[in-house]
Amino acid sequence: MRGEHATNGFCSQDIRCQLFKPATYLPRSTRQSGRVSRLLKRLHLHGLIAKIPRSRHWRVIHHGHIIMTTVLTLHHEHYP
Repeated sequence: MRGEHATNGFCSQDIRCQLFKPATYLPRSTRQSGRVSRLLKRLHLHGLIAKIPRSRHWRVIHHGHIIMTTVLTLHHEHYP
């Protein structure tokens, strides 16, 4: 939902950098990348993101943008 990813999309490393601290220990890094991959797969199956063809990037589709904006708004209003 960040504006910097609106034009070019985002990759799993972008998400991993936002969610986790930099991992210096290799098994932790592997676990984190697997976790982000499963998260991206789940969002794709729910129809919120789509893969950009012939790249490793993803983008939020229009329907997903509406749903995620609504969820974030409700979350900030009711769970401060």
